[in-house]
Amino acid sequence: MFERMTMDARMAVIRAQEVARELEHPWIGSEHLLLGLFREDRTPSALTGSGITADACREALVAAVRDGEGLSAKDAAALREFGILLPGDAAPEPKQRRSFFGRRKAEPQEDPAVVRARQMQEHLPFTLNGKRALEDAGEVPVRQRDSRIAPEHVLYGILDPEDEVIVRIFRHLGTEAETLRAEVLADLARFYAA
Repeated sequence: MFERMTMDARMAVIRAQEVARELEHPWIGSEHLLLGLFREDRTPSALTGSGITADACREALVAAVRDGEGLSAKDAAALREFGILLPGDAAPEPKQRRSFFGRRKAEPQEDPAVVRARQMQEHLPFTLNGKRALEDAGEVPVRQRDSRIAPEHVLYGILDPEDEVIVRIFRHLGTEAETLRAEVLADLARFYAA
């Protein structure tokens, strides 16, 4: 899918990872993709036309996610299954190992903050909603008979009305995700009609 993305769309995904690291989130979600779109010179007009700024969006993201507490139950469960500690999670139980003489010896328990810091330096996984946003972005051009995925397509994928975090972010910003999604489709229709 990334090979079909325009350079602006690819950079938005790269910026999303940077945003996640800046916020010390050990995942990349649709909320980070949204902020990644603001980092490019070509921010989709549905956002700029609605008066939404990067700073307001970042503030809304922080309020909506609350260090992982605001993630959807599915996303939180998937991240934990992947081994990602969310704030408030206890450190994993120490593993038992055998010493040279057969005695069991407990591994020292790591501080959860140390575990999270290590996770921040590793590859950040996408949440289920983040993956779905990128998949939806890839499906829009097919309907428009275009193989390229531009930032507008990524925004369309992000604006899933079933993504709880995105819905909270846009409500905080005073608008609805569904309304903006319709504007993105209208912008894409005008682009393809020209």
